[in-house]
Amino acid sequence: SPRMFLALLLVFSPTFTNAAIDWNGNNWAFGCDFRNHDIGNAAIPGEQCGGRCAATSGCTHFTWTTYNGGTCWMKNGDVLQTDAFETNDKSTVCGVINIAPGGSGGDVLTTFHGGFEAGACKLPADGSYTVQYAVALGNVPALGNLKYTNSMCGHILTVNCGNGDVDIIVMNSNLGGGLDLYGSTWNRVTNNASPGEKFCSVRMTNKNMLSSSGGPICFYEPDSEKNNPYFKLLALYNTGDRQVVSAKVEGKGSGAFNGVQPYFAFNFLTSPDDRVTFGLSDGSTYSVKIADCVKVNASQMWK
Repeated sequence: SPRMFLALLLVFSPTFTNAAIDWNGNNWAFGCDFRNHDIGNAAIPGEQCGGRCAATSGCTHFTWTTYNGGTCWMKNGDVLQTDAFETNDKSTVCGVINIAPGGSGGDVLTTFHGGFEAGACKLPADGSYTVQYAVALGNVPALGNLKYTNSMCGHILTVNCGNGDVDIIVMNSNLGGGLDLYGSTWNRVTNNASPGEKFCSVRMTNKNMLSSSGGPICFYEPDSEKNNPYFKLLALYNTGDRQVVSAKVEGKGSGAFNGVQPYFAFNFLTSPDDRVTFGLSDGSTYSVKIADCVKVNASQMWK
């Protein structure tokens, strides 16, 4: 297999070193690889490989190669950047993910947020939310693989600040920080402590955000136009602990995340009968007709 060949090449070639790898202050670099410890792979573009690893349970580091049109090799193990080795193929990308113990965030700085807003995620207004407590999710290292990405919107986390487990829903970003709890959430989680700072543990759950559907459900971005055939903003929710990492309209093209939102933008002609295939972090896919995507005209407000 290509990976076995690469492993043999590593053993017998003395020319591979890590001295020339230029990390340039990042967690990824070109022209490098990590030995063995593959836990899975996915045929995705290179720019999605780090996010796919971060969204995959147990993935601590990764390599992307041009094999089979582009393959992300997800890996598990205690590694540092210095464990990477240089490759002759400079299109290869390798990187590490800052994972907290157990694959979840521990001792995360938690703060009070007094807003009343829809947040960056702009989740659809719906009367069947399974969780009423909201969080603006940050990206500090202590969050491990639970850092905010577009794919985290609408997912249910469990937080514990010393007063028992409480389920919270990701509906906003808090980039540069940790867990920013909305007022009612702060009161519930801290047992009505005065606004300030706490250090709390947090972990992912496999719970869905809506009780109205037994499985995944596609939504339009609330402020977007449903009847514009040249532009769609679509997201998939209710995927449990699986994060949505890609989306494409079959036979026409791929969508891209719209800013920091969970919605994919499709900037080309589509029809109601076209099918959107969403790629999930476990390598599975979910396909739905555009005509079956739900359009509501307001975003859910949280406080």
